[in-house]
Amino acid sequence: MSRLHLPGAGPSPATTRGAAFLLSAASAGACYWPGGPGLPVWGAVAALLWLIEDDSPSRAFFRAWAWGGAAWGVAMYWFFPVTLQYAAGPKAWRLLLACAVIAYHALMVAVPTAAARLLAARLARRGYDPRAALALCAVPCFTASEGLFPQVYPACVATTQLAHLPAVQSLDLWGTGGLALLIFTVNAALYAAARLPRGGRWAAAAALACLLNEGYGLARMRAVDRQADAARAAGRVLSVAVLQGDLPLLARNTGDSAEPNIAYYRELSVRALAQAPADLVVWPHNSYERTLRFAADDPAFERPLLDGARFGPRLAADLPFAAHALVTAQAESPVTDAAALPSRHYASVLKGPGGSVLGTTIKVHPTPLAEWLPLERFLPALHRLTPRLKRVIPGPSRVLTMADGRRLGVFICYDAVRTAVARRLSLAGAQVLVNPSSDQWSYDKEVQPWQHLRIVMMRAVENRRSYVRGTPSGVSAVIDPVGRLSAALAVDAKGSLNATVALMEGRTPFMLVGDAVYGLALACAAALWALGRPRAT
Repeated sequence: MSRLHLPGAGPSPATTRGAAFLLSAASAGACYWPGGPGLPVWGAVAALLWLIEDDSPSRAFFRAWAWGGAAWGVAMYWFFPVTLQYAAGPKAWRLLLACAVIAYHALMVAVPTAAARLLAARLARRGYDPRAALALCAVPCFTASEGLFPQVYPACVATTQLAHLPAVQSLDLWGTGGLALLIFTVNAALYAAARLPRGGRWAAAAALACLLNEGYGLARMRAVDRQADAARAAGRVLSVAVLQGDLPLLARNTGDSAEPNIAYYRELSVRALAQAPADLVVWPHNSYERTLRFAADDPAFERPLLDGARFGPRLAADLPFAAHALVTAQAESPVTDAAALPSRHYASVLKGPGGSVLGTTIKVHPTPLAEWLPLERFLPALHRLTPRLKRVIPGPSRVLTMADGRRLGVFICYDAVRTAVARRLSLAGAQVLVNPSSDQWSYDKEVQPWQHLRIVMMRAVENRRSYVRGTPSGVSAVIDPVGRLSAALAVDAKGSLNATVALMEGRTPFMLVGDAVYGLALACAAALWALGRPRAT
């Protein structure tokens, strides 16, 4: 007979579970806010496992989907006004489109939850404790999902820990996948400690792993700081002036705005150099408002042209100062697709002290929903929903070498949220990472720009390189090789950021193995599936 809930006997189980659902989901989402709490994410998934422990895999899927939708909705609440601004159609339709994107990201929670529940059921049929099996299976399923699920706005769980730098230093060992593995292991251990007779052993093992991670982080920070100090003592430094003009978005890239806006940034450059001499002046993404072109016989995008002529003389006239400068502009190349349209790219160009072009690099990862649409080849009608989308074609990235031999790993905007581009440039010899970027498109001034910065700060730690970021309206920043925010220009600030950064050498283990932890987690999940195979009769 089921037990009745009597008045005055305390909250019902349904009420308790509902409160746990809302609290765990909301706290997990809030961990992704700048300055948000990082601690709840270490236990939020444990609450989810408790909520679905007796569900069928299909019911677990839908319950976790709702949980993930609530968490992502809290984490990315700024996405709703962005969709209203850029999508087409009635307001209700645009809100529905935003909800669809949030629901899509929530699948990153729903799929591993259902998979863990299915694997646990298979193991239970082989005689394993169902709750122990769920805890065990959840770790590889959630870890693999983070790395292999095709996110539109990648926000790895590691970003929630940047407020406590020792916790993220192991990124140079195993990347974001390794820290995700640790966080999900702690969640599984907390669930086991609460739901299993001898679950305290799980919690003790997880606590030991956290202590080892903390100890490694503290030791590694001291070691990397010594390396950076040695580089500075030996003169292996780069002085930079990062510009942030904060011109209104609607006053940029209109066609008629090119000359006055270039003149504005030229004057900003001169003032920055007058304040402090710099080896490199960094203009923000897409602030150099001329359209470059690459000829058909230049498939490597090495010789930019302007109005059919060499670009160097015009660049020297636009930036007539004796310092290296990095500008990022729109570019086009000959027809390369069936639509018979010029291929649009974003290109960063390095100017030498004498005005010559020292090298170019192209954006590798177009921004989803802004520069390309998923499934656009199969559903071209989707473009009618996003009339302001600018279709961008990826190109090659490369290390840019200054006239004196210092090597820059330059990558553009969304390239920084993916680990591969910075890793590849660091392996190729880049001594400092430079990232022209932009967050002005979001119109958000509180959360999204700082969220984006937190995501890209991990590239400095993974590769142990200084990181320089320039944006039109904030957050422009300099980050040291242990992930400290050395200097920043806040949202809507005008001016320049002058800093001297250490030039770092060497390879980290992460640079050699990349995101292998995610693949390893998937292999572990497959092994658990095989372990649960029914015995032959």
